[in-house]
Amino acid sequence: MEAPGEGPSSSASSGAERAGDPLAPSGDPFARMAVSDVAFQSVWRSNCAAEFSVILNRVRRRPRRLYISVDQEFCGGASVNPLHWPQDPENWYDYLSTFVHAGDVLQIGLALALEQPPGVPPEPVMARSYHPDTITFLLGHGHDLTRHKNEGVLPELACAALLRELPFGDPSVTWIWYHGDKDVAFLFKLLQRSGRLPPERHSFLQLVHDKLPSLYDVKVMAQVVQSGYKGGLRRPAGMVRVERIGNAHQASSDAILTMACFSELCKRCVHAKLLCRRGLLSGLEQIHPAVLNARSIDDKRQHMVVEVKSWNFDDEARRITELVPNNFSTIMCDVTLPGLSSPSLLTSDARREYELVKGALTQRVEDIGEVILGFANAEGLLGWGCLWKFSFDLGDAFSEDGMPTLKQQCAPASKFWALMAACGALHHPGTMWLSCHGGYGFAWMINFFLSPLPLPKKLDDYVQMRAALWPSLYDVALIAHWCADVQFRAPGCKGKLLDLARSLTVPVAEDLTSSSIDGVDRALLLLKCFRKVSALPEFSCVQWPSLSGVELCSAAVGHAQGVLTRDSQ
Repeated sequence: MEAPGEGPSSSASSGAERAGDPLAPSGDPFARMAVSDVAFQSVWRSNCAAEFSVILNRVRRRPRRLYISVDQEFCGGASVNPLHWPQDPENWYDYLSTFVHAGDVLQIGLALALEQPPGVPPEPVMARSYHPDTITFLLGHGHDLTRHKNEGVLPELACAALLRELPFGDPSVTWIWYHGDKDVAFLFKLLQRSGRLPPERHSFLQLVHDKLPSLYDVKVMAQVVQSGYKGGLRRPAGMVRVERIGNAHQASSDAILTMACFSELCKRCVHAKLLCRRGLLSGLEQIHPAVLNARSIDDKRQHMVVEVKSWNFDDEARRITELVPNNFSTIMCDVTLPGLSSPSLLTSDARREYELVKGALTQRVEDIGEVILGFANAEGLLGWGCLWKFSFDLGDAFSEDGMPTLKQQCAPASKFWALMAACGALHHPGTMWLSCHGGYGFAWMINFFLSPLPLPKKLDDYVQMRAALWPSLYDVALIAHWCADVQFRAPGCKGKLLDLARSLTVPVAEDLTSSSIDGVDRALLLLKCFRKVSALPEFSCVQWPSLSGVELCSAAVGHAQGVLTRDSQ
């Protein structure tokens, strides 16, 4: 089977080829993989040591991206209804943890495949079945339970000798499941020395995100082909015309079929749509309101804006925490600082420019600053269908007569930064921040974060700090100035966001001006412009991450990930 590197994500796969090493991992989770022969190998207590060694040698010495398809056969406890369908995320995790804690695993199937580089023949896929315990649920599907009891691999041995040695946390490994919520939960139950899942849903999902950074659930992916898809593994196999090898409800056979369906879906679907479903587990994805209420940035209806104050901060924080784990990992950021004027000229001297920014930020201002954030996925859908407006006190929270002012309703800065870190928005290369002429606004946010300490004295220290906070940060103004296809035609154009949008033919109202556009519209327009710019040939040819951390303040020459211009909007 093959999964051609076509579609929007294929540009990422060219890095290894440019580097001259066709056998290096491409970085594309949908890169080619092939199966020439399928060999089933049953693993029992008598041969587990030898088979574990074969698997681990293959995993550790892999030259390219590895695909691991997993299937498990299990049964929950007698007191848990296996047909129950939770209706909200909290009930989902309560049910899932109860089901898993009261249940046991009968069989684990692993199917391993390697990415196929150009000109290299397909390699065989190995499928392994592991039998750690005995249960009665699958008697009707041909399982020899007496042999499981007498010869099955002990769970403790399977965990210590194999499962804990698998490449968890490695982004060059793609993990594949079908309706994987229970499978993943049972796997983590085996891996946890306590034998217990995390007590809270968020902790469980964070564990999934950390240990399985490139996870795809074929049942979720099938919705790209058929909206509202429901059903068992046989249905998507029929949709993409893949034939089963072996018997249903045998873990090895199901793992092979799941991998084959994944490969065929990669051929047929736009990769941006598949990327939006990375890490989503069937069972939760269908009921999660952040996903169900997502709305396109091109939706003609007015987008909802939630004003975050001190009194509703905790409630909104809980909603925001759900976004990045559900692939709403592109963050549009617009910063408004009334009363603070940025320096009026640009220089080509980065250090001089930084001194001007620091000087502007030392002005004492009795006003409220705003940060507007929107979380979008690769399809341009806004999580929860809304944006958030955070208001921050730039001065004192009390009036001259000592009475509290409206500033006391502002969002607490310390809790804001704690939220950004907890939700996966900071320090994570997979979370992309977007800005336009954002150098001044992001410098203010760092200054706010460090308060009462000042910004770093040296530019190099500041750049290093910013790169650590936002390792994937794009300023569309700098990218656009570098792209030859973007021509600023309007007389006197300075490359502001509206000028950029019109040059990119992004629909904009004719009467809209830089002085009349608000922060919400700027944030939405920012993502639309970035989607246009990122589709230009120059964008896909440049290795943006290799320039991360370079500070270029001249708009004529600045173009890099992590580089920001300082013009105000």
